[in-house]
Amino acid sequence: FFFTPTTAYEMLRSLVGSEMCIRDSGFVDYLKMVNARDGGVGGVKLAWEECETAYKPDRFIECYERLKNKGEAGATVFQPLSTGSTYAVLDRLAVDKIPLITMGYGRTDASDGRVFPWVFPLMVNYWSLSTAKIKYIAELEGGLDKLKGLKIAIDCANGAGYKSGPKLFKSLGAKVFTTGSYPNGLNINDKCGSTFPKKIRSAVKKYKAHIGISLDGDADRIIMCDEKSNIIDGDQIIAALATRWKNKKMLKGGVVGTLMSNYGLEKYFKSKGIKFLRANVGDRYVKEKMQKYNFNLGGEQSGHIILGKFATTGDGLLVALEALFALRKGKKASEFFEQFKKTPQLLKNIEVKDKNIINKPEIKKIIKNAYKLIKGKGRILVRKSGTESKIRVMGESENKALLYKCVNMITKKIK
Repeated sequence: FFFTPTTAYEMLRSLVGSEMCIRDSGFVDYLKMVNARDGGVGGVKLAWEECETAYKPDRFIECYERLKNKGEAGATVFQPLSTGSTYAVLDRLAVDKIPLITMGYGRTDASDGRVFPWVFPLMVNYWSLSTAKIKYIAELEGGLDKLKGLKIAIDCANGAGYKSGPKLFKSLGAKVFTTGSYPNGLNINDKCGSTFPKKIRSAVKKYKAHIGISLDGDADRIIMCDEKSNIIDGDQIIAALATRWKNKKMLKGGVVGTLMSNYGLEKYFKSKGIKFLRANVGDRYVKEKMQKYNFNLGGEQSGHIILGKFATTGDGLLVALEALFALRKGKKASEFFEQFKKTPQLLKNIEVKDKNIINKPEIKKIIKNAYKLIKGKGRILVRKSGTESKIRVMGESENKALLYKCVNMITKKIK
């Protein structure tokens, strides 16, 4: 028989208090069908063992090593189901002579069988698609050598963009200084990338770069850093791009942010006559609202930014490219991103036994009172945490005394 290990990972655990979970494991059903319908492959039955990885590269490595020699002739093929797991076993494939199938993830250059003879991409991955988009944008901006003279520091978070990011900017003529570019399958996002901006700030200082780019592990999120080592979050990037697009008559409809977008961003767009809508936290909700109102720009403070003119999802390299083209004529990053003054923000997280506490009449009343106090001078947001037993109370206002008063009156009541 052909032995085929199958990778799976739980997508949801303890649904509504039960032990039900959804698993990415349709392959087992398919293998059963092939055996029942066709008698296997070429008359040889298929055998398998499902391996739960929890979407973690180290778990996949354990699975790979445990199952690679199982069966009559060892494993026939592996399919890791994630980019991180793909990177984790690349060096082992040639030694073990075991094919690896990837479908829409993994290394872009793995399509070159001369370099990676044991990797079989069954379809292009998201970076192949990004390359096509990037070339299109570069052509719109006048060619592929328009970043000549720019010094760029990039933190690739030891993730998906570790080769394509530096390669892209070098191809456009920039001088590139790279960090977070040695993935081993375990160090993705580990004290690096957009969730750890200290690293890109240090790189900008060290190399005296004109701008810093910090991606997350799968490179759909971006945080930047100007030449003065100031960190630029998603709100500031969105403000700069929206202004540029409006001036170039590329902005369509307006901009979608989230409930967490800074109040200063909202005021800035109002002053510029740019429509601004808020969606629930999460890039999927941003995308839904963009589609509903036919807007072509939206994103989150965390750096998930959707350039609807070129893509339907967040793409850190596309966003970086749009920002970089604005700097090619000598404009400083600090000038480009300094579009609005961020409103002071106060966030408090309160642990609770029951998150529905905010639906109690006395809590609703105090929240309403806080809204009235701060109206026209800032805003208050009270919401349930999506992942923890906590209520999050966030306030924003230039009047710090009023800000603390409104946030504290709510938190004290909930406690």
